[in-house]
Amino acid sequence: MAAASSTGARGTETPRTVVVGQPRGHAPRDRVDAHRTGRTTAPLPATNARWRWQRDFAAGLELPPVVDADGGVISWLVTSEVVRVDRDGKVSWRRRTSCAPGAVAPALTSDGGVALLCAEGSLERIERDGTLRRPVSLGATALRTTAAPLARDDGGLDVALDDELVRIDADGAVTARTRFGTGERAVGGLLGVGAQVLATGEYGTVWRWQPPNAAVPIGSFGGLVDGGAVYFGPRALVAVVGKSRVVQLDPITQATRALAEGQGPRGFDGPVTSTFGRGLLVATQGGELVSLEESGDEQPRVPLNPLALGAASGTARAPKFVGYDLDAAPAMLVDAEGTIAFLRPTGRLGLVSREGKVTVLEPSVCSQPLGLTPAGPGRIAVACRGGHVAVWGDK
Repeated sequence: MAAASSTGARGTETPRTVVVGQPRGHAPRDRVDAHRTGRTTAPLPATNARWRWQRDFAAGLELPPVVDADGGVISWLVTSEVVRVDRDGKVSWRRRTSCAPGAVAPALTSDGGVALLCAEGSLERIERDGTLRRPVSLGATALRTTAAPLARDDGGLDVALDDELVRIDADGAVTARTRFGTGERAVGGLLGVGAQVLATGEYGTVWRWQPPNAAVPIGSFGGLVDGGAVYFGPRALVAVVGKSRVVQLDPITQATRALAEGQGPRGFDGPVTSTFGRGLLVATQGGELVSLEESGDEQPRVPLNPLALGAASGTARAPKFVGYDLDAAPAMLVDAEGTIAFLRPTGRLGLVSREGKVTVLEPSVCSQPLGLTPAGPGRIAVACRGGHVAVWGDK
């Protein structure tokens, strides 16, 4: 990454180095990248992978972790502590922040630090070495938003608050802001498309923001959006609407079309996952994998709940739970070879090959799985609400 020298925040004369460029990490933000695709450029684990390390934080988790370029998993606990566990499973640092976590996942910045949006409307940053920087007030609360920040190439961030968007530079100064003016909170995560920022509202409105201009609505999905939208191209944003439809929105014409319909156990959990081959993946609430081509054609559905689990390598420390997939499942991951990783609400962790073969890696990771995250070549990280964080991988 390139580096540039800059004066300190708020007009001070203390120089410091600002690292610019795309944030480096295996999972620098929610859903991996600025388009929220769920795609990992590193291969997912093989079917004979095993647990590499496990950590149980009694405090619990409500937000999925991020994974840095060295394979370190960074988790923000409900007690306001942030913990980094390195590739080998050792805690490298642990810091207590001065604020309460809201409903917004952390994000890695260009310099490899982690940005934390606090519920009361401040932003905290922790450097790569665990140094805690002074918090910055953003002038509004973030109690309602669930949209993860968007790290910018210049070292700054775009952040969604309760009814507005804020741009912050690398030194922590607010440089631009705009209001939605509708009382509609942003959900899912901000999308970065060139110089533009796209935000999805909970009721389906999509805004485009390019400072110094004000944010403008560019269409609507027409209903409650589950997990926010995914950028599928200049003419396509895709989201799960009302848990019953997969909908594509053209931000130029503002036209929408349903790509898939479902209801009850055949309804959908959002957000969708975008494959490298220009397809879409989404799971039904009943546990079926739905693959959609760019044209909207649907491939035969694959059950993720096979009756015969076959051989599955367990872990002595992971408790065994049984039950139906009644809660929302974490969104899936996909690699360049077309392998899919999934984690069901029952705790079932598995892989789906490009040919559609389902392999269960672990029948019961935990009772309340929270997130599934790339953690480096041949590795995935699993996080659970009870505070269980683990990495499964080849090596």
